[in-house]
Order: sequence, then structure tokens, then C-alpha cells
Amino acid sequence: RSFYKSKEWAGWAYGGGLVLIVPLWLQVQMSLAINISYGRFFTLLQNAEDYVDKPQE
Repeated sequence: RSFYKSKEWAGWAYGGGLVLIVPLWLQVQMSLAINISYGRFFTLLQNAEDYVDKPQE
């Protein structure tokens, strides 16, 4: 019988899996947020020339 099916080890098996999955998910979310902010910043840099030409828009 598998250790993750026994009541004695189920907490360790699923708890340990959760300890691995949650930080990985958080890391992906943080990387995504940073990537989006960098994207907005570099979009602003690319459009800076348009702003210099037409600042009232």
C-alpha cells in the first residue's frame, strides 16, 4: 500500500506536497507581476517619442 494512502503518512505526504506547490505558485505569480510591470515600463519608453511630438494627447 502506498504511503500517501495510509492515515499515518497522509498528512506528511499531502502537507509536504502543499509546501512544495504553494511557494512555486507564489513565485510564478510574482514573476508574472514583475514581467507585466516591466512590459508597461518598456511600452512607455517606446512611446516616449510620440509624447514628445504630441504632449497634449
